[in-house]
Amino acid sequence: LDMNGYTITLGASATKTNAIIDLYQGSDVTIAGNGEITFNDSYLDHNEIGYIFRLGDNAKLTIENGTYTGAKLANGATIKNRPNAELTIYNGTFDGATCSLYNEGITTIYNGTFKGETCSSCNSSIWSYTIRNQNVNAKMYFYDGTVIGTQGAFSSSAGLAEIYGGTFETVACPIHGT
Repeated sequence: LDMNGYTITLGASATKTNAIIDLYQGSDVTIAGNGEITFNDSYLDHNEIGYIFRLGDNAKLTIENGTYTGAKLANGATIKNRPNAELTIYNGTFDGATCSLYNEGITTIYNGTFKGETCSSCNSSIWSYTIRNQNVNAKMYFYDGTVIGTQGAFSSSAGLAEIYGGTFETVACPIHGT
């Protein structure tokens, strides 16, 4: 998918689980062209889930660049990489969602900026680390990049995570402070 600098925005939907791009059953997609994909979450509440990308069984996604703004007001992630899926990121900005990257599969990150502003004081049921490795079989390989989070930058509570450089920062909540 060559974004060619264009913007895609998901607006209102009648469903409770929304994804702009769902990949599964052996899909193999590359995103290039330095575009923007935004999840307009102004109509969502905390019972709904929003994703920019949701990868399913045996799907592969390669992101070369671009800006991806997830649904901050809903429970979800900018990218959800499910078990048996493979994600490769070379660059880009991933911002705004409850979680920028929720990994249960195999993820390799070579660069990029990942930001998360959710915190447990703002909403005790919707908060997350900016990047989460969250499955016993998950594998994440992180080579450089910047990860900034209010609740925390990077978490690996299960699986394998290998980090080779990068910048990780926890920042104050814009609403509640430190």
